[in-house]
Amino acid sequence: MPVQTQPEDRSTVLTRAVGNMTGWLGSFPAILGSFVLVGLWFVGGLFVHDHFSNDTYQLLINTFTTIVTFWMVFIIQNTEPRRTSAPSEGRCSERGAAAPGRAPRARRR
Repeated sequence: MPVQTQPEDRSTVLTRAVGNMTGWLGSFPAILGSFVLVGLWFVGGLFVHDHFSNDTYQLLINTFTTIVTFWMVFIIQNTEPRRTSAPSEGRCSERGAAAPGRAPRARRR
């Protein structure tokens, strides 16, 4: 009787969490939230001494955007292999046309 070392599903808790996160980050509330954050940043800059030329204010926003960009690169890279491993519609139609015993389809103009 062989010992199973990995679960049959092959997805980990982290993989499922990243998948859920990417689904949420592409949703309308998340996009709306990003616009709200930019608006809050703009309004906040009006109340800071020297407005948008304040070095501390710029350091905070630059650090925040760098961290978020860094995370998003890894999240996108993590989900990309799963998207490309699924057959695309174009490949399926090419396989169907090349199947033995089938007549080629006429092209639409």
